[in-house]
Amino acid sequence: MTIPSNPTPAVRPPVSTMIEIRFHGRGGQGAVVASELLAQAAFLDGKEPQSFPFFGVSGAERR
Repeated sequence: MTIPSNPTPAVRPPVSTMIEIRFHGRGGQGAVVASELLAQAAFLDGKEPQSFPFFGVSGAERR
């Protein structure tokens, strides 16, 4: 068996569909950690994830 000297790398075709997943939670419920874990899993699967932790309404944290 011979191994090619310059093998062609496996290239995935571009994905034409964007999937948006939103996590909702209150402080201490782990929504940020859950979204980061999902983003890391998607990255390891060859996807291009983005994770944006926003707090409160319109990105401003409420107390």
